[in-house]
Amino acid sequence: PTDPGGGRGRSKEHVLTNFKMPTSSLIGGYVTIDPRGYPLQFTVERPPPELDVVEVGRERHHRVAWGEAVAFENAATVRLTLSSGAEASCDLSTMTPGSRKWLRLDAGRRRASSSSSPLVAPIAAPHGHVLLELRSARSERAAAFD
Repeated sequence: PTDPGGGRGRSKEHVLTNFKMPTSSLIGGYVTIDPRGYPLQFTVERPPPELDVVEVGRERHHRVAWGEAVAFENAATVRLTLSSGAEASCDLSTMTPGSRKWLRLDAGRRRASSSSSPLVAPIAAPHGHVLLELRSARSERAAAFD
């Protein structure tokens, strides 16, 4: 990180360090920009995209959380649209309750953003893929009472 140096046209580089006084009882110490501590190395990454729309058959669900189950009845396909605009879809006829399938995310175009039998649950979206799990409503109810 750089500091413009008070607007004088100079930039001054700062190094984040972890500093703790030898007599301190703190666990970990302080994060500082002075050279007295140990240099800290870190990477700032973008947060993962959110699920904007989950379409299961003719039903549309908006702002579904990762891992949240979505109930459906007699649906043949599921389509996921992420906040990044990426999309993934799957034919549900190839899946049985308890099965998981990795779906490849396609760039896609950005679009505007019950107690039924099976449930789909998008688990995660690492590096261009989404893990989709088909659950049975019975196992979801049993898990709620554990």
